Amino acid sequence: MSWDIFLSYYHRNLRLGTDVQQLEKMAEEQHWQQTWDYAQLLLEQNKLIVVTDPKRKILFISSNLWEITGYNAEQVLHQQLKSFRNPDSSTVLIEMMGKAIIAKQPFETAFVAHSQTGRPFQTRLESRPVFNRQGELVNYIIFLKAI
Repeated sequence: MSWDIFLSYYHRNLRLGTDVQQLEKMAEEQHWQQTWDYAQLLLEQNKLIVVTDPKRKILFISSNLWEITGYNAEQVLHQQLKSFRNPDSSTVLIEMMGKAIIAKQPFETAFVAHSQTGRPFQTRLESRPVFNRQGELVNYIIFLKAI
């Protein structure tokens, strides 16, 4: 039984390590001004990381998506981020997020999300615009933590 626990942890860390490499490659290719400690965010803090293009189309999502939401990456990649909004999302919250996106400003909030099965769970969301070295908006990066 201890080997099963070890192997599941080991395989999870391998997947998340691959995610770290993909994020670092994306940051390098897009010439991001700012980068984050992806290993700490994924492995230690167990945050879900999503990268979108400026129009909020999902380009990357970390492999811990299934653990946190019940969705698998194939279901969400290349979709618009807003298509995963909860039907009961606060209009005030949506407006605040929209204003931050238009202003190209960071945004943080706590809210109730729903898994694919409809199970509600508290989350903390941080959305950051990502600029290249020329100051152009190239991506948004989102950190989501179930609390």
